Amino acid sequence: METYTHDRMNGPKIMNTAGVTVPPVGNDPMDIMLRRQEKRRAIWQINDFYYCATIGTCLTLSEQKKILAKEKCDPGRYTPYEIHCVMISQAKSENRISRRMNTLLNHKYREEIREFSGCDERVFLPIWNKRLAEGKICGLYWVAVTNKHFSDAMLARLFGDVHMLSHINGGEIRSSLQEAVRIKEENTQLKDTLRREKKTRKEMMKNLYVLEKNLTIMENKYRAAILESSDLTAQLTGDSSRAQIERLAAENASLREQLVNSEERVKTGEASIASLEDERDTMQLEAFDLREKNDHLTREFHDTIQQFFAIYQECDESCPAFDLCKKRILIVGGITKMKNLYRDLIEHKGGVFAYHDGYMRGGENVLEEKVRQSDVVLCPVDVNSHNACLSVKKICKKREKPYWMLPNSSLTSITQSLMRVVARPEGASDTVAVT
Repeated sequence: METYTHDRMNGPKIMNTAGVTVPPVGNDPMDIMLRRQEKRRAIWQINDFYYCATIGTCLTLSEQKKILAKEKCDPGRYTPYEIHCVMISQAKSENRISRRMNTLLNHKYREEIREFSGCDERVFLPIWNKRLAEGKICGLYWVAVTNKHFSDAMLARLFGDVHMLSHINGGEIRSSLQEAVRIKEENTQLKDTLRREKKTRKEMMKNLYVLEKNLTIMENKYRAAILESSDLTAQLTGDSSRAQIERLAAENASLREQLVNSEERVKTGEASIASLEDERDTMQLEAFDLREKNDHLTREFHDTIQQFFAIYQECDESCPAFDLCKKRILIVGGITKMKNLYRDLIEHKGGVFAYHDGYMRGGENVLEEKVRQSDVVLCPVDVNSHNACLSVKKICKKREKPYWMLPNSSLTSITQSLMRVVARPEGASDTVAVT
């Protein structure tokens, strides 16, 4: 009779009555699970070289803190980096903390383990490339580093992808922080302007009330004068009354002139109020747009910062993606208000920034001159004119200049294109870059 047992070091086994391990066979669910376990390592059994990336990628900082707290170790005494170092040191041998990590990772990525732990390298690599483009690699990376049959070359390839992804995310976070600060300052200025406009509108409403009140008084006087003039005309006859009638007519004309002047002042006030209301509506729309942009950047920032703290590794001058070697990078189109952010990004990477807004009012001469002076041309297609995109392709081919047609004008898309410029210094493709 065979029985299932569980070895804490090596996982579940099938034992016969003589105490001999029996290899799993058949399609029984337990047999299938045992065959998968035989192909996987525990966390303390993987190569020391992969501990940093594995823990940083597959475990969040909050999960690492919970593991330490369960072992009576106060995570509040340590910085995030110190917590990361403690987890790496504990993962290198079998102990209470490493077993908790191993159990958590197997449970957290149970779907990926069930679906991909039986794949060989040839099947696994296309799946990895697809998930990498989507940013969903955590579970696959855990499956890969614990697979006993993956070669060192395969694991090194996957590690390189994770390493470079940390650099890209780090640059995006810094750019997002700068954009968030700039939008916050613009929001503050807009609120101040809106407050002043509300105050001005309130004063105009008060002036309008006074003008309307004066108009009512003038209208009453005018009606009274007409009635008085009518009564006098009926009572007076002959030459002796003509002078008095003329005097009353002149007085009536004066009152009419005063009334016209009052009406003009009222119309001027109403026009001023309408103009202020239009300005207020425009500013409210701008404020709404800024709030939407701010909310979007805040969400993007929080998502990116979580990935950054999970897989961040600092990049210095030794990194091949650090320096553009003084290449002149021309951006055609994009969001004009983000021009300074584009400039900061390119100059930070060692490049020389050039810009064209994409409007072809004067023909292609200005654009062609800028292309001629540049080393690489980046052309976002989402915020750009159709003529500008066509002209970029034509001029770059004519001048034999490398160029990239980007799907959008975000800092992420620009950053990824700059990475490709460094990786391919002798030329570039006109295919739209994938972000």
